[in-house]
Amino acid sequence: MSKLLEADASTDEGLKIIMAGFAKAAVTVVVPAILFVIVAQWLQLFQTGWVQSRTDNLFYVGQNLAFAGLVLTGHIFWVSISRATPNAEKWQEGHRPSIGTTLDMAQRIALNTLEQTVIFALAQLALASVLPPESIDATRALLVVWIAGRLMYVVGYRKHPFYRSYGFNATILPSLFALLYAAFRIVFG
Repeated sequence: MSKLLEADASTDEGLKIIMAGFAKAAVTVVVPAILFVIVAQWLQLFQTGWVQSRTDNLFYVGQNLAFAGLVLTGHIFWVSISRATPNAEKWQEGHRPSIGTTLDMAQRIALNTLEQTVIFALAQLALASVLPPESIDATRALLVVWIAGRLMYVVGYRKHPFYRSYGFNATILPSLFALLYAAFRIVFG
């Protein structure tokens, strides 16, 4: 992996190494995510017996968004704790912390989580509007993949900024696929 981390994107060879790394990250994340969604629906892992209408779909997705909100709240709490923790560097109110500090990393991760939460919420609502009630459990499976992606993002980022790509892909790709599917269903029925 050090070859990947040392690759120079300004050269053709370096760009090939980086793109191969991103492709590997996408496949490593997307294939298990798709398999999980399929298996979760096949095994009926999530209780959906009470979902009978599109309105119920929205209530079901609202439950999903409560968990996404908890993830976002946890990241914001981490920023608060990092800000309050005394360290050698004096953080000045209104100024960005030094790059690479715990507070800087916490703020960057929280900002990305906020962005991803908005995209995820839109994807969940879009799916709720087009899925029949008997398929709404797909949104819950995507929630599990999304939460796993957020955890992968944090763990990867803490190891090295490049490794956040695995968690980023695990988070954004299911949301992107969901939005594309919803748009397809809206346009073509």
